[in-house]
Amino acid sequence: MPESLPQKPPKSQISSDVGNTDIAYYLKTLVAAGLLEKRLSGGRPYYQLTDGMVEFWFKYVDRAASFINAGRGEVYYQRRVRPHLHDHMGKCFEEMARQYLFTTMGTERTPFLATEIVEYQNTFKTESGKLKQVGIDLLGRDGKKIVFAGECKFRNQEFDEGQYKSFTDKLSYLPCTNPHVVVFSLGGFTTEVRNHDATLVNMEDMYS
Repeated sequence: MPESLPQKPPKSQISSDVGNTDIAYYLKTLVAAGLLEKRLSGGRPYYQLTDGMVEFWFKYVDRAASFINAGRGEVYYQRRVRPHLHDHMGKCFEEMARQYLFTTMGTERTPFLATEIVEYQNTFKTESGKLKQVGIDLLGRDGKKIVFAGECKFRNQEFDEGQYKSFTDKLSYLPCTNPHVVVFSLGGFTTEVRNHDATLVNMEDMYS
């Protein structure tokens, strides 16, 4: 079952993948153990692994155990793991950002306060009638009130003005006005972005 979880599947897809329709008990047990988190996307629930190392094991190691044990681990890493390692670490970076916010909210570093941080996914119909998928990495809420919206970029390049505008354009779809903007960037920020009224956090900030 865990191999299919990183793709954010709904319960019905997990049931189909494992060939068992009665999985409610197992999902509840994994959620209670803290290995899975139940989230919502457009009002529909899906399940996400909460531990990056567990996800890495089932996504890359477990499925290739025989090949690795045969002494071919280096070949497997170069061909199947290394090309995707940055994407995997991007998910870990989001969790690091979430923990940073929980640690610093209500302090001088992060003066606003949210009691819950979730991932936001929803689909909207534009004026032209086309469907637009809106995803926000970190959405901070205090009860029903949206406090902040956060973006995470695990890239070596600086977060630039175009990326900032692309992210803030998404905020018009949220049921709130003027939420705090928070951006986490591995590569830092351009001067233009630093001039915005936003909370900007790089890797050095997270561990200083």
